[in-house]
Amino acid sequence: RIPEDKPYAVIVPSHAAVVTLAQADPRKSTVQEAAGDSELPSAGHRITLSEDAFRRIKLNDLQGVITNQEMTVDELADLLNFDPTRLISYNDIRPHDRIIIGQIYYTEAKRNKARIYYHTVQEGETAWMIAQNYGVKLSKLVKMNRLPSNSVDLETGRILWLKKKRPENTPVEYWPTGNTGNN
Repeated sequence: RIPEDKPYAVIVPSHAAVVTLAQADPRKSTVQEAAGDSELPSAGHRITLSEDAFRRIKLNDLQGVITNQEMTVDELADLLNFDPTRLISYNDIRPHDRIIIGQIYYTEAKRNKARIYYHTVQEGETAWMIAQNYGVKLSKLVKMNRLPSNSVDLETGRILWLKKKRPENTPVEYWPTGNTGNN
């Protein structure tokens, strides 16, 4: 909290960046890369992030955030005052991945299973998206459903198991897509 009695400059060093909060509008912050070394190719690059860049959530008894602005993993970690390597590990992402607007990112290790038993794959969903939405480790989701480890695209309508491993003798199930109930 910044007192409101007079203007204050707040400087927070972080990963070759300096975050400056201006008293004029305490809800906004400006992130400016440190320009101390003139050899940096991106010196002076400015990104405007605000307090509204994310909102905190709790899902599957896990703390996390939903982002409202596009940013990098390092930028989100800086906003959260969180270790980027832990953010990467907890969310099954890579250091160079972009943070997806509206997606959940956890600040705690995800669970081995979800609270519900099944999920029907919707068009465009990936195993990673589903793992994020239920707070389940991607590796566990892949194992529970006997998916190939490199499976990126899932067939729309496929039923994924979220709480237990699909038995080997149980075939993959699909929920009919495009069913309007009139058939």
